[in-house]
Amino acid sequence: MADDGAASLPYHEPSIVQILILSSFLLALNATNFVLDRTLYCGLIGQVFIGICWGTPGGKWLSAELENAIVQVGYLGLILIVYEGGASTSIPDIKANLALSTCVALTGIAAPMGLSFLLGPMAGAARIQCFAAGAALCSTSLGTTFTVLATSGLTSTRLGSVLSTAAMMDDVVGLVMVQIVSSLGSGTTEIQATTVVRPVIVSLAFAIVVPLLNRFLLRPVMRKLDRKRTQHPDAKFYSVLQTKEASFIVHTGLLLTLVVGASYAGASVLLAAYLSGIMVCWWDTERTGPKSQKTDNGSRVNPTGGDPCITTEAPAETAQNSQADNSTGSAVASSPTETRTIALGTARHTGPDIYEQYYSQALQRVLKPSALSSFSAKQNEISGKILAWTSSAKPRSKASAPTQPESTQTSASIPLANLDRTRTTSSSKPAKPISLYPSGIISLAMVARGEIGFLISAVAESNGVFRSSTDQGGSGDSKASELFLIVTWAIVLCTIIGPLCVGVLVKRVKRLEEQSSSANRSRVEVLGAWGVQ
Repeated sequence: MADDGAASLPYHEPSIVQILILSSFLLALNATNFVLDRTLYCGLIGQVFIGICWGTPGGKWLSAELENAIVQVGYLGLILIVYEGGASTSIPDIKANLALSTCVALTGIAAPMGLSFLLGPMAGAARIQCFAAGAALCSTSLGTTFTVLATSGLTSTRLGSVLSTAAMMDDVVGLVMVQIVSSLGSGTTEIQATTVVRPVIVSLAFAIVVPLLNRFLLRPVMRKLDRKRTQHPDAKFYSVLQTKEASFIVHTGLLLTLVVGASYAGASVLLAAYLSGIMVCWWDTERTGPKSQKTDNGSRVNPTGGDPCITTEAPAETAQNSQADNSTGSAVASSPTETRTIALGTARHTGPDIYEQYYSQALQRVLKPSALSSFSAKQNEISGKILAWTSSAKPRSKASAPTQPESTQTSASIPLANLDRTRTTSSSKPAKPISLYPSGIISLAMVARGEIGFLISAVAESNGVFRSSTDQGGSGDSKASELFLIVTWAIVLCTIIGPLCVGVLVKRVKRLEEQSSSANRSRVEVLGAWGVQ
């Protein structure tokens, strides 16, 4: 740390040991992520373990100043991860599966929160400590969800839509819980109404006001600008607005504005980042209009390579072109072609496209690994304490149970024999067989706690929420540390087991897809009704 009175920060060339430690840290983060993403679709786990090995819990190779810097840089990564989730969201798919996603999200919130109060009789925890534990265990891992969906190719399926929406709902609640837990002090014995209501009201206000601003303020301005651009296509001002640099400035400005506003208003900055991504996605949808079409089998083709907000249909275009060749209605065939051209032209500057060009590399190689490794690096002496604690207090390891009930979402009444059954008739398409893979993937993916859980646990520990108000001195510190270890150990187990099980199921689904394609069957038959929408 530089002196406060220093005129400048003195420059010291880093030693070769520091260079080797930092370079090996970054290389190990990316190499581990690469290997695990392509084998088990869970690179996040490897990055957490690398943070443990290089950080304070493990080899202590990273200095305290460097760990603090990684935490701060990693939080930028968290903001961009959540922003990417919002910008990549398909608003029509969210509306179509909103009720089902809400049920899944409520199960993922209520079950861990309710069962966390078992810590009272099991570990002698107070109600406020049980509440903090449930808050840490009720949010699903955003990083795991988006990583699994992206690497497995399930984003365009109904399963992916329901899972991403439910996980985002859980994390919205988790982000509110961050504010609630951070407002709780070590001397508080009861949860005050204002402590709970204020962040909830502010978060709801952001979730309601932002869409209203989109509809009644942003939409008229956008339409007016589009009309002006159409009337004056050669105007330099409107030409500048169509550049990718202008889109980058607008998207970044929107993100910073909402994040700063949420911070000063008392809401979560991560919730604001998600809402800014939703605004960008809605903006793209409004500018392109109803360009997305569906074929007879309901499939969609995404020419932008990852933007669910703007879709065009190659099969529909082919059908229209063939119809034009056999009839005199040539004008009918030109409409889909023009639609495709317009959609592709607009898609070059959409939110996901700007994200891929300006944010993606920095996030994937530096910011995201720093974010995931920083949580493990900040857990001071957790590894050693956990080993000693589990050997002397094995019955209390049951505290990890609150996060397991999400598996109840699996429909056990469906016979396993229906997994690969194919029913075909001569007059209809092959029926979609009932499959347990979607419910298994959803339930196990909802088990992974991830970054928000670590954040809430660390905030609760730093604010003394896990410290008993009746115990002082050494015993109080010991009890607080023990409760912190219970919650953190549960988060670690769920973050490891959940993605591993999801990766195994996804790998199994991939193998079934290959077998199905060889038998002229589609992925829809493997995933049943949860196939491509």
